[in-house]
Amino acid sequence: MPGHTAILFHAGNTEASTIACVILGQYAGILRKDRAVMNRGHTFRAFMEYMKDEDKAVLEINHYY
Repeated sequence: MPGHTAILFHAGNTEASTIACVILGQYAGILRKDRAVMNRGHTFRAFMEYMKDEDKAVLEINHYY
């Protein structure tokens, strides 16, 4: 949504783990029969390290079907 602020990032796996947050991971997979984001822990830690000195960021989401 244009103009949306305060988007949270976290290391969840499935849609049940998030309510309008961004789950970070390296690839999609299946976890206990649910669509999931995989390799989340490593990816989240790397993102947080990369962003450690930043107060703001611009997020652009592109999705393809």
